[in-house]
Amino acid sequence: MAAKATALTKQQIWERLSGVDVKPRLKDRGDFSYLPWADAWGLLMGEFPEAEFHEGEFQHANGTVLDAQFYPDETARVTVAVTIGDHTLSMWLPVMDMRNNAIKNPNAREISDAKARCHVKTLAMFGLGHSVYAGAVDEVHDEPAPAPQPPAPKKVAAKSNGKANGKLSPEQLQQVTQAAVERAIELGLKDKDMPKIGKDAVTALGFDGSKDVPASKIDTLLDEIRKWTPGKEEIPF
Repeated sequence: MAAKATALTKQQIWERLSGVDVKPRLKDRGDFSYLPWADAWGLLMGEFPEAEFHEGEFQHANGTVLDAQFYPDETARVTVAVTIGDHTLSMWLPVMDMRNNAIKNPNAREISDAKARCHVKTLAMFGLGHSVYAGAVDEVHDEPAPAPQPPAPKKVAAKSNGKANGKLSPEQLQQVTQAAVERAIELGLKDKDMPKIGKDAVTALGFDGSKDVPASKIDTLLDEIRKWTPGKEEIPF
């Protein structure tokens, strides 16, 4: 039965919510797991249906009031407050991409995603899902604890094309394709997603296509493929 939040102490709320098992609700994304905001709120309602949440608002120098605070470098942060009974706690979170990098000039979708993430983080302040942030389970929205990695595939020595700065040889292009396939399998992606991994890795090195990459950059390109993660447009909310 749901508890009456009024008159409860913070310690009592913490003891109740920190005891809720969130692991069955966690979703996997790449090497990490996260607690969806809807599941987090549903679990809270099962314990304290009187709880409420409030989004932060910020007045900027030009007089406008927005649901995100913008900084001189065009990045932004959001805040969310949750009230349970007589107690209110709040948390903040930068508007970030899937690699936890602050986004410049974020759009409405990116700000909305940040508020959903911040919502879950605020609930952890009361105890719900706190183990996720404490490192018991890796969490995609905070700096994750190092996750066990599968053994790196053995590198196959590429045949030289005789030019120190020549383009990738057919054998090296095959290495690139194989690395992209292996990364797609690691992330549980579909076959159609594999070309995007290679293309993103090549773009990250400053080239338009894999055939433009010098043979001397093969190891750097393979490393970029092996650490590739989905982009922000694929955030699951």
